[in-house]
Amino acid sequence: MGRVGSLQTEPPDLTRHVATLDAIERAMCAGDCYDDLDDALRSILDVCAEALGCAYSGLMVLDMHDGELTGRLILQPKTTKSLCSAGLQPPVAQWLLQLDLTQSLVARVFLEHRTRVVSCLHDLTRPHWDAYAVHLVQRSLGITSIALAPMLTGGECLGVVAAAFDKAQAVAEWHLTVLRLFARCAAASIKHADLSRTLVDREQQVSHLLKATIDAQERERERICLEIHDGVTQTLAAAHHYVQVVDSYPQLPEGVRPHIHRAGTLVRTAIREARELIATLRPAALDTLGLVVTLRNEMEDLGAQTGMCIEFEADEVRFAKATETALYRIMREAVTNVTKHARASRVAVRVKQARDRILVEVQDDGVGFDPAAEARQPTPHKVGLLSMRKRVELLGGALTLVSRPTEGTLVRVEVPLPAHSSPAVERVAVCEVAEEAL
Repeated sequence: MGRVGSLQTEPPDLTRHVATLDAIERAMCAGDCYDDLDDALRSILDVCAEALGCAYSGLMVLDMHDGELTGRLILQPKTTKSLCSAGLQPPVAQWLLQLDLTQSLVARVFLEHRTRVVSCLHDLTRPHWDAYAVHLVQRSLGITSIALAPMLTGGECLGVVAAAFDKAQAVAEWHLTVLRLFARCAAASIKHADLSRTLVDREQQVSHLLKATIDAQERERERICLEIHDGVTQTLAAAHHYVQVVDSYPQLPEGVRPHIHRAGTLVRTAIREARELIATLRPAALDTLGLVVTLRNEMEDLGAQTGMCIEFEADEVRFAKATETALYRIMREAVTNVTKHARASRVAVRVKQARDRILVEVQDDGVGFDPAAEARQPTPHKVGLLSMRKRVELLGGALTLVSRPTEGTLVRVEVPLPAHSSPAVERVAVCEVAEEAL
């Protein structure tokens, strides 16, 4: 290993001190300013070289696994260009290296968590590049010393940052202090990127699981509806037929006919309840007539049952089955919340298509509430709101809840319109299906 470079101890002047702090602040924000980790790390190398006044900078992201230390090299663009111009131009694959734990100075800095200064560039490149070739490169670039600092975060080392100085700049103690700060900024950016990837992966897993659960729930609803329709309802219908046959007999024992009438009434009630259950689980009109017609019919029935004034406004369009099912569940939950909690006299329900988006709204003039205060209190209907939000997220949309005490509530949902949707065709389809149903 080359000789250790001498250190200067003079503190920088105030102007440089302020510039250094500004550069560190920019490095700390690099992880938030770039979507790509390598771009963020190159930005940190740029401001590091600027703050230290060094000629070149680079870093190696390292990983120790099963006793082997591997890493990938990331260089400041200026450094890459200068190395290639000087003749050190390895194939791209060689920038992904397995480091020798006994010969590589980078490996020692990584393992020992210690800052080092050397004067020989080959201490960083052995045993991967020829010593004489590296010596010629170092002389061509005018490098006199190289400082290395471990990239530490939470006691864990994620790599090594290197800053190369030329004759115009001697390495001082404050250079190493600042270099360590930049190394920590780089480590923080890597950790931030890892945590972000982990969070995104877990959110995707949760979304996939939630979608699978909702799809399975819808399939189970359909299965139950068919079982009730083809089983219970048909059996009850047959039972009602036999009750009517018995009731048609001209001569029946005294007092029997009232019981037959009562039995017929009970069977008809059971048939009605079975059909209502089917409609609640999954209304047949949703598949045949679509979201708009189904909601219009249900809102008319709800208005008649509750006495509320329900204003329904919608474009006559059809969407994909999954989209219509999700929007139906969302709007039904919103309307159910109104009937249960709002004590409203008027409700407006809207389904609109605006260019590439679908907009649905449920607005009431009820008692309203404070969403912020509600969020801090565990209440049963929060499950419904959470279900609505998750369904909207799966559609790639956004749910907005606006409410104030005594001022009513507005639930607005915006979701992207599926690319294959054709409004003109869909409007014709809705009309045709509706005419056939009539």
